[in-house]
Parts: sequence; C-alpha cells; structure tokens
Amino acid sequence: MAPSRNTALKAAALLVAVVVVAVAGMFLTAGQGIDTAHSAVDGAAMSIYVDPADTHVCPGTKVLSETCVPLGAMFDVIVNADAVPFSDRYDGAQAFLVFGASGLTFKQSTTVWPDCEPWTDLGTSTATTAGRGCLVLRPYNVSQYKGSLFSFTFTCTPSASSHQIDLETLGGPIAGTSGAAFQSVISGLIAVPGSTLLVNCTSQITPTPTPCPAGKVPAIGGCGTPTPTPTATPTPCPAGKVPTYGGCGTPTPTPDLTDTDGDGCPDQRENGTDETLGGLRDFLDPWDYYDVETISGPGHDGNINVLFDVLGVINHYAPTGDPPYDANYDRGPSAGPNPWNMTAPDGSIDLLNDILGVIQQANDRCI
Repeated sequence: MAPSRNTALKAAALLVAVVVVAVAGMFLTAGQGIDTAHSAVDGAAMSIYVDPADTHVCPGTKVLSETCVPLGAMFDVIVNADAVPFSDRYDGAQAFLVFGASGLTFKQSTTVWPDCEPWTDLGTSTATTAGRGCLVLRPYNVSQYKGSLFSFTFTCTPSASSHQIDLETLGGPIAGTSGAAFQSVISGLIAVPGSTLLVNCTSQITPTPTPCPAGKVPAIGGCGTPTPTPTATPTPCPAGKVPTYGGCGTPTPTPDLTDTDGDGCPDQRENGTDETLGGLRDFLDPWDYYDVETISGPGHDGNINVLFDVLGVINHYAPTGDPPYDANYDRGPSAGPNPWNMTAPDGSIDLLNDILGVIQQANDRCI
C-alpha cells in the first residue's frame, strides 16, 4: 500500500538539514556520551502549564500544579523554556508528554519556539504520548530564547474526570531518547528535570453569594439541613473485567514485545499497517527498520530520530567503505515494495542509499 505521508517532501527537507548539520558540526558525534546530570550543572529547565485562556476557576480547593478546564472543551498544554544552559545558548530542544489512557483526547502539537527551523520540526504521538522537537541548523546560529517552545492541544472528556500529564525527561522509561532536553553547543544533549500537571475536566460552578450558617447547606429558597449521603457498597466486577472510570472494562492486553529479527521493532509492530509505528515491514528481516544508535552509542532503542540515528549515519559517511565505516550504520538498497524495505549492509555508507534511507524513516517509533 502507498505510504501514509509525503515521503518525498519530508526527505527533501531533511536532506537540506542534514547537509547543514554536517558542515556546522554542532551536534553530537557518533559514540559521544550523554551526561544527563548536566541539568543540575547547567541550570537548564522546562515546565508545563495549561494556557490560562482555556481554564476556569476550580470548584473547591485547588492543589499545586492543578488546573480546571470546561467539560468537552479544547485546551493547550504549553512546554516552556524556564532556564537555558549556563552558556545562555542552545541549538535544539525536544519535549515528550505522557498522558495515559484515561480518556483525554490528544489533537495536535505545534512549535512556537521562534528560532526553530521549520524543516527540522518533527512531531509524533500515540494513544497515550505525544512528542515534538526542533533544531536551529543555520551555521553557527544558536538560541537564547526563554518562553513557550511547544503547544500540545487536547480535548477534555464530556463528563467530570482528572488527568495527570507528565513532561518526561530524556532517558525516561517511556520517552527514552525522545524525552525533554536541550541540545547545547557547549555541553551536548542536556536532560531537564521532568514535571507533572493535573488537569480536571469540570463544570464551572457559580459560588453562592451569601454563605449558609453552620449546620445548613444551600437549598431551594434559602438554606436547609444537609441530607446524609448514603454510603454506596461497590459491586465487584465480573470475571474477566477490571475496575475502570465509570464501571468495569476489559483489561488492557500486555503488548507482545517478541523481536524475532532483533532490529529493535517487535514483531507485532512490524506486522502492522502504519509504517510510522514500524508497520509494513518483515519481522524476519533485520535491515528494514533503520534504528542504529541509542543514547549511549550503537544499538537499538525502538526510535529512529534525528539526534541519534540520522546523525549517526551521517557521522559514519564512507562511500568507499573506509573509516569511519561501521556496518551497524550501513544498509543495502531497498528491495521494495516500500523505500524502507532495505537489505543487508553493502559495505558502503553513501548519501543516496544510506543517508536518504534513514531520513525516509526519521521519527518512526516502535515503543
């Protein structure tokens, strides 16, 4: 079947970005370690908050990091650059939100960071996560910007509910290499501490102008004696069901992580129909998922991203097979029917086959 995105446009845009990165040399080179402790040394920090224009006053007592949004309404979660590295400059930023499967609907993400290069702007999402990242790739240009970086749009549930949204840091259990971080021209990739936001989908309550006296509650025409609330005895869920919001539901099946060909993408994903989630690939072919580098060096982490895999292949550019050639970063030509159905290493890491090949799979994820 035809790819679900415009591969040609994506490849053309990212190819320009790749050439500039290779010339400027502003990002990590292959094999360079990443010290996530830089966040404490460099003072880099991000936070998340709901756009105040989308909120209303919470009924009752509000707790720290809690905000309230009208039932069924759309709202924007903003990722903010609170502090940049001690050098006061950076040339890349990325954020990753985890919001769980409690009924909150993710709509889209956008980049509002003014220094972002549009053709490096990448976003991804699943049913429970959303991420976005962007780079400054003009030679020797860096950013000193503090303020809003990314905006993630959600829709509240039609009935009252509460939702925890986490900004997960680089190397987190769900985000992995896509977690919140700055890319510094001095310190390399800098993880920032994670943060949590509690969003309540609620009806807006108009406060009673005159409070009732002690022992009375608001009632039609005035104040009355409170009616005791009966204590409900919960009904246990039947066999095969588990407690869920509003009743009993079917347990979420545990995903099958079997990876027969060892390419970092589970068989279950490779047999799917969405190539951005690893689908339309052969679970017996270890070469059709171009995941070649992790946060600590060569290997598989389930993500194909710009900061590791694309730049990793570029840093091993070796059209004649001489150093810095590394077979881990090499792929043979595509055997079809799709461009990403690549074959075993052919001893050469070149522009048209390998660099363009990994670009065509940029931002695909299998975790």
